[in-house]
Amino acid sequence: DFVARIGRRVWRDHVRFFSFLLVGFMAVGCNVIEETTIVHAAGSSLPTTAASSLSSQSSMNSITSLSSSPSSSAGSAVPLAWVTVSNGSSAAVTAPNAKYVCVLPRMDGSIWLACRESLSRVVLMKYDGNLWEKIWDGPDGLYTDLAATADGKIWLAFRDISTPGQGRLTLACYAEGNVSVEDGLSPGPVSLVKISAAGNDLFVVCKDEFNGSNRAIVKRRGADGTWYDLGQPLPGIEPYYLSLASDATTPWVALASEFSSRGYLCTYSGSGWQTYASDFATTGVDSSLRLRVHYGEPSVGFIDTSDNAGYVKAWRGSAWVTIGGGSATGGVRQMDYALDPSGRPWLVCKGPLSNGEYPLFVRTLNAGAAWGSYGADPILPVTANYPSIAMDSRGLPCIAFADYSLGEAVRVMQLR
Repeated sequence: DFVARIGRRVWRDHVRFFSFLLVGFMAVGCNVIEETTIVHAAGSSLPTTAASSLSSQSSMNSITSLSSSPSSSAGSAVPLAWVTVSNGSSAAVTAPNAKYVCVLPRMDGSIWLACRESLSRVVLMKYDGNLWEKIWDGPDGLYTDLAATADGKIWLAFRDISTPGQGRLTLACYAEGNVSVEDGLSPGPVSLVKISAAGNDLFVVCKDEFNGSNRAIVKRRGADGTWYDLGQPLPGIEPYYLSLASDATTPWVALASEFSSRGYLCTYSGSGWQTYASDFATTGVDSSLRLRVHYGEPSVGFIDTSDNAGYVKAWRGSAWVTIGGGSATGGVRQMDYALDPSGRPWLVCKGPLSNGEYPLFVRTLNAGAAWGSYGADPILPVTANYPSIAMDSRGLPCIAFADYSLGEAVRVMQLR
């Protein structure tokens, strides 16, 4: 009996020990999503990219509200909050009167920003983890957009309006401490400029306004610096708004028709353009159209002008599927859309009108796969223009916008 009691005690101790290890392992491997907060599991040390990668492999071709999510660096359950990435003691990153704001976080922890500043010039800014630095003062321009190639170069595309009557497509490239410019890339004026990178290749889409053609055109810049004209995604359609994304070496273009209010999705097969899917919208789309491609699945975020609500739709093989079961939020004036590494959708929205302001909101899918607010709602109670969103090196959203309370200087915020 004595030996039997000793044996049972040893067995219980072993069970408790291995149960402790199992619980610890689960705490390391799982992060929990709340409806309004992302919570870091106690004791977790799993890097964000690893958690996101595992989630991505399990979902692969679908947008989702995964039960695992990016996490904070805290050692216990701590809800993340929106924090201003300040410029020293100032919340303002740029001079006042900023427009066409675009944010691009990088894997090294830096944050890049482009906009039209003071209604007079295009600027390129960089946050190095401590302070913001102005990298480049460019000519006056519109429709700024950013991309980064695999070799670490930062590319800024825009319409150069410094010479009256021209408005040509122009690219600025930052590499190894220097900025070079490739200008005159279109025969005449362009608008609706968007840029995307695939490896060391670049794709640019814009609306060609030369001689009244008003058609969407796509250009590719090879890694060797050679430019190629990829033609028109939809030759018979005049685009009202455009968006661009690339998947591996394939460019995708989302286009809202000027006259029919319909939305089209096109892809380039190598020999020409084909209409991949139509009618993600049929009642009108505004300037907030944004295309994303995640593991081969295209999706679009847009404001439907029939109800001024923000939507995300994904193409699932044979039909458009409305993510979240309906609109993310109503009364939206401007919006941007991004996917985190796991495929979870995030929206940053201006509006609806509240107390005379158009405040800033963030929407994402909660654990029940429905749209919900994230953190403070709204994030800021003041008017925010030109909102931009992209994922940072942790797989968490980073947002930038022209803050009305700062004279429309740019404010950048992250989850911390």
